[in-house]
Amino acid sequence: MSVRRARPPSPPRADTTVPDLLGRNVAQVDSLAGAAGVVAVLSYRPRARQAPGTVVATHPAAGSAVPRGSTVRVSVAGRRHRVVACDSTLAELESVRDAVTAALLRAGGITVRVDRAACRVRVSGDVPAEVAAALTESYGRAVVVERGHAAADTR
Repeated sequence: MSVRRARPPSPPRADTTVPDLLGRNVAQVDSLAGAAGVVAVLSYRPRARQAPGTVVATHPAAGSAVPRGSTVRVSVAGRRHRVVACDSTLAELESVRDAVTAALLRAGGITVRVDRAACRVRVSGDVPAEVAAALTESYGRAVVVERGHAAADTR
């Protein structure tokens, strides 16, 4: 009679590590978690002392080895609010603003500004239809053209 030795179950294979999200803005969480191959689930702590929208804790902790596709619980200071995921950096938006401003230099009555809350460059004023179409074709969703009277320049 032969005796078989039972092998202990092997631990799950760690395909990735939990990214360091502490201190990051909640708008950055999805892209960083996605790049690491984990899914972030947010919860909010209204009484946290950090600035609202700042990540205050993760579980598992940053650097922990986890299987790809794992859920990471992310605690965020403040109350839940609408978050706009921005595909562009502020520097990229400012570069678009500068390029659009240069292109429209001769046109009067047009304001170009970065709308950080919407992650867009807003062009407002007496923008001819063909210019609006060209801006949309060149810059896509990064530029929003609001035809009509120009708003005050808040560069």
